[in-house]
Amino acid sequence: MVTKRRKQKRRRDRADPLIKRIAKALKISTVQVWRLSKRGMPLDEVRARAWRDEHIQTKTGAVAGENQRLKSAQAHMAEIQARRMAGELVELAEVETSVIESMVLIRSTLDGVASRCAQQLATMTDAAEVRLYLLNEIRDALRNSADRLEARWRMAASGDRAAPEADPEPVEVGRRKPRVSRRKR
Repeated sequence: MVTKRRKQKRRRDRADPLIKRIAKALKISTVQVWRLSKRGMPLDEVRARAWRDEHIQTKTGAVAGENQRLKSAQAHMAEIQARRMAGELVELAEVETSVIESMVLIRSTLDGVASRCAQQLATMTDAAEVRLYLLNEIRDALRNSADRLEARWRMAASGDRAAPEADPEPVEVGRRKPRVSRRKR
């Protein structure tokens, strides 16, 4: 003998395919969908899922949305770890150290320009010639710095953490041979 409640349940299930669709989407029974709809859940699959995540607590007492955020955060951390292992990410301290070393190298190279150029500049009288000479010296210094930095970064990228013992192309320290000036007279 079929009870009255079972008959009502069967009628509800047959009467509303929308309820079945929502129940299937939310992975709950049709009876539970009816109960939740009485509590205010919209009868639309997308909005019903959002409403349920927002309003219904799981057996552990946590809101379902919190579990989703936790899973998302764990996936994000796993992705970061995988990218770090692949060499796509580096620690902030390593970047800071690299930037500081780069700045020190560039500054020391540019500081040497003045001592290399002083004697030659003392003999020049044409402003355009002085400007051209200084531009060439500064460009040479920056190019030299860029080459040295690139060599260091390539060594670091290849996994060799030791500092280079010698620069790829040694640079003269002290005075350079003065360039022959080409004055137009």
